[in-house]
Amino acid sequence: DKLYGIDVDLREQATYSFAVETTSAITDRFEISIIHTVKPPVVWNGEGLWSEGDKWPSGILPSPSSRVIVQSGILTIDQDVEVVGLSVCAGAGLTLKEGYGLTVDTLMLKSDSIKQIASFINLGYLVANTVEVERHIPKAAFEYIASPVVEQKANVFGVLSSDPGIGMRLFSYCNSTNSWVSITNGNDLLNPMHGYTFSNFTDSQTVIFSGTDIYTGGQHVTLHMNTRGFNLIGNPYTAYIDWGSHNGWDRDTSTLKPVIWINYADNPGAGNFATFNHHSGEYTNWPVSYTHLRAH
Repeated sequence: DKLYGIDVDLREQATYSFAVETTSAITDRFEISIIHTVKPPVVWNGEGLWSEGDKWPSGILPSPSSRVIVQSGILTIDQDVEVVGLSVCAGAGLTLKEGYGLTVDTLMLKSDSIKQIASFINLGYLVANTVEVERHIPKAAFEYIASPVVEQKANVFGVLSSDPGIGMRLFSYCNSTNSWVSITNGNDLLNPMHGYTFSNFTDSQTVIFSGTDIYTGGQHVTLHMNTRGFNLIGNPYTAYIDWGSHNGWDRDTSTLKPVIWINYADNPGAGNFATFNHHSGEYTNWPVSYTHLRAH
């Protein structure tokens, strides 16, 4: 950037050089003052497009130096966007339309204690120094979970224990032996679309998946069909999956049953499950507190 004038708006985390151009000898002393002013975040609420200036609080689109919070509703990015930070609150959504790019230092996708998550549908191209995706885990309740971040390691859960009922326990499922396999090496990579089960026996925990890239596009997993056990498949995306939709799924109904099982264990030792049949649209055993998940 070439900046001229007395007051200039410097971008965060950018390096600038200063030079004085003159045709005569310099005898004066020059002083440069840099004043750091923290700008309040720009908060979005409601449904609409990024380009709709009248829907932003100030009536002005965020600038490259802005920090944006999507507090509620769904914000759709319909132009190339650059901001310093973008945070999507639990229950809110962000969609990046095809053909457009989002450049951001930190993208944060939040969650809460009733299992609402921030939804981010990436149909364009994302350039981020850091992407953080939260998942809330109740205390001592085994939770099914998968990583939406590429090349995430098992140490994202913390220091893993090998002792039953103590500390942080992480397992993968082996279909051929119908058994759970304990994971204690924090350097193990979490495979895409592979489901895991995790419990923190000490306290509730917000797991924060963190990296520079998230899973997008088509993802594939090999299913094993035998009489020993089930297949534990994880959602690899930073958005809900509509199990009832007839679009975007390659499901062979001759070998794959239309029913999914959802673990909503909230209490220590609980193993509560709800089911949903996408053929009949029937819900079974859904707790009232989780009705917000039915459409997803």
